[in-house]
Amino acid sequence: MNVSRREFFKRSILSAVSVPALALLMKPRVAWASPDSPVPAGDPTATALGYVNDAASSAERSARGAEGAKQHCENCILFATAPHKIDGHEGMWGKCNVIQSGLVNAKGWCKSWALKPGM
Repeated sequence: MNVSRREFFKRSILSAVSVPALALLMKPRVAWASPDSPVPAGDPTATALGYVNDAASSAERSARGAEGAKQHCENCILFATAPHKIDGHEGMWGKCNVIQSGLVNAKGWCKSWALKPGM
């Protein structure tokens, strides 16, 4: 098979770019220290999203009025698991699809809140 120089360079560049890209895609997500522990204080993602364990304590949520009063993690589309208890912590907890460093409180809130369909 005779390949032109142009085709050879195209394939070389594509290979050089795709190998690191595949390595990034196969890299595991953020590892949890413990699957049954709350989001650690100072977590950069949680901080950026204004996450709080108690939705009632969020001034930004309160500013949304009656609509904001209904917003909490348990009825958010991003809340990924059924809430469950954690030893030594008040309330019910579950996994969030955005904040992945620990579990979020079912009565918590963040700026990414979006109503779960059918609620």
